[in-house]
Amino acid sequence: MAVNTPVVGIEFTETMKGFVQRGSPPELSYVDAERAGQRAGTRAEFTLTISIPSLDDFLADRAHTGSARGTVHVDGFTGAEGAGVTSGVFNLFVDTDSFYERKMLYALPFHGSDGKPYLLDGFKEVKDHGHFDVWGSTSTLYTVIRDGHDHDDRALATGVMHILIPDFAHQLLTFHVTGTDSELEKAKALARFGSMFMGTLWDVFIGAKLPLRGARP
Repeated sequence: MAVNTPVVGIEFTETMKGFVQRGSPPELSYVDAERAGQRAGTRAEFTLTISIPSLDDFLADRAHTGSARGTVHVDGFTGAEGAGVTSGVFNLFVDTDSFYERKMLYALPFHGSDGKPYLLDGFKEVKDHGHFDVWGSTSTLYTVIRDGHDHDDRALATGVMHILIPDFAHQLLTFHVTGTDSELEKAKALARFGSMFMGTLWDVFIGAKLPLRGARP
């Protein structure tokens, strides 16, 4: 008799806040655009539930893909109540050309208050910039608002979003395991996810400095 093995997954909620500058000149850096947006008071914010329906598939997938749903608010694009995101995509620690660098990717399609489609297209650059800034790398989202739902659509605004410490503290409390009622299986799932997360940070921030490059203890 076949035994049905439960498909165990993980969900958590993330909030990020920052500023964007509309119509940023191409030569303007993300940080400069963020500062210009801050001066103009052009805020950007989202609260997302990241869903990983199958932890096994997520860990085996080199793109480490999850789904994202929630609400995004961008001044000048959405109303005060924000806009819903129902089919967002989240990628954790995507490989780059360097073994010692990963990216986290966010693609959040939404419709603005004008009824038109937009995309919050963002990435976190997870790398050692020379001062062991693990927090900065994993909590800083370089952000583009695009005119449409595709990555190639025209950029309408750029800036930077951040996870603030109080929001991160809340985020840690939102992790929960789906697909099982077993406390043992839940603990195993969280341990596997945590091992992947911390192991990747070890490779990026510690492994590059070891005599045997990339080696974990």
